[in-house]
Amino acid sequence: PRDVEVINLFHKKCKALGTINPKRFFFEFLYLYQRVTIFDLRNFDLGLEIYLDASALFSFSGILFKLSRRILDSGKAKVSQDNAKIFINYDFLETIHNYFQGNWKEISEYDQDLVKRNINIGEIWDASQYLFWHCAPKIYQGSFDTARAIMDELDEIIKDYNNDFSLLLKYELNIFLLIEYR
Repeated sequence: PRDVEVINLFHKKCKALGTINPKRFFFEFLYLYQRVTIFDLRNFDLGLEIYLDASALFSFSGILFKLSRRILDSGKAKVSQDNAKIFINYDFLETIHNYFQGNWKEISEYDQDLVKRNINIGEIWDASQYLFWHCAPKIYQGSFDTARAIMDELDEIIKDYNNDFSLLLKYELNIFLLIEYR
C-alpha cells in the first residue's frame, strides 16, 4: 500500500510537470516508469494509466511515434468505456498522439458526456486536458464554432469549481483562437 501511495503521488507530480516543465516531465516520468515496471501494473488501479501515459513521452518528443502507437494499441483492449477515468485518459493520449503526428482526421470528436462523467468523479484535471486537446486542433482546422463550444465547457468548469488549471488552458486556447482570427 505504501508503494502504491508513493507511485500515486509521483504520478500526480509528473502530470503537473507536463504542463509547466515538459523537459523535466520527460525525465521524471521516465524515472517513474522505470521504477514502476518492476510491479505487475495490473495489480493496482493506477497501473494501466501509468502504462498508457508513457505514450505521451514519445508523442511529445516527436521522434518515437511508432513506440507511442504500440503502447496505445496494446493498452486499448484493457480500456473500458465504463471506466470514465481510464477512458478519458486513453482518449486524450490518443488525441495527443494524433495531434503531434499530424493525423488530425484521426482525432475523435469530443464526448461531452465523458467530460461530465469525469467531473462527477472529481477528475477536473483530466476533463480539462481532454477538452484542451480536442479544442486545439479544431481551432487550427478553422472549426471555430466547435472550438468555442469546447471552450464554453471549460468556462463551466472554471465557474463551477474555480479551477485555475482550467482557466490557464482556456487562456491558452483563447490565444490560439485570437492568433487564427488575426
